[in-house]
Amino acid sequence: MPEQRLRFARSLYGHANLYGVFTDIAVRWTKKGGTIAYLTPTSFLFGHYYSALRTLIAKEAPPVAIDFVHARRDVFEDVLQETLLAAYKRGAKPGRAQVHYVEVTNEHEARVIRNGTIGLPSPALHC
Repeated sequence: MPEQRLRFARSLYGHANLYGVFTDIAVRWTKKGGTIAYLTPTSFLFGHYYSALRTLIAKEAPPVAIDFVHARRDVFEDVLQETLLAAYKRGAKPGRAQVHYVEVTNEHEARVIRNGTIGLPSPALHC
């Protein structure tokens, strides 16, 4: 709806996606120093529709950890999409986020592999 698009204009580009709107709301509602964590598709990192949201996050809640989930099957019912777990800290200074690779062995086990760090470009990447 037009009034909702106006309210979330700072984080929208083109087609609005619900988890993008949820992320914007989390940034608005989280106190400085608080943590925001989401499980999202990896397309958030590079998809054109998320360029405004990435800029917002880089400015107001930079990532502190990004964990790529290896499995495409059995993570979400009927979804074959790459996913990532990301933790953001509201009001933090931009820095380097820890990157992990999460290998899901079965429904009871997972292995976490540390893969270094990554920093957001300044300004945040607009694909």
